[in-house]
Amino acid sequence: MEWLCRFRGQKTRFAREILDRMKVTPTTRLWDVCAGTASIALRAAADGVPARNITIVEKGSWGMFWDRLLNGPFDFDRFSWWLRKIPKDQTKVSDFLKALFGKTCADSDAPYVFFILASGSYQGSAFGHTIKHNGRVVWQGHPMKVRV
Repeated sequence: MEWLCRFRGQKTRFAREILDRMKVTPTTRLWDVCAGTASIALRAAADGVPARNITIVEKGSWGMFWDRLLNGPFDFDRFSWWLRKIPKDQTKVSDFLKALFGKTCADSDAPYVFFILASGSYQGSAFGHTIKHNGRVVWQGHPMKVRV
């Protein structure tokens, strides 16, 4: 069976359920279109679908990240260097990300910087922040955890 997959948001949270409903097996051919973080493709791979049966299609900035990671060059030392720049103090992360967003980076650093910027948001809301609407908490951000 061949599946074309396109979901907006919440894919990581629901990837297993999405694949279960599609009845994906190791023989499935999966196209993850507008993949972004490629949550569906990565979950399918983790569930035993061979990489040769999975195609990630992403034209945006995530596409540059995946292209560099899968086809090279991807400098893991440089990526780690960028990750270490994220403040350990959660209260300083938002200002760090705002400053990073306002800077121009070299093309060679773009995949790493974009990953950090994208990882620092959730549906347009920064991690680590509480968002209130009419006095009610509508989003409680999670602390950013980075492993290097």
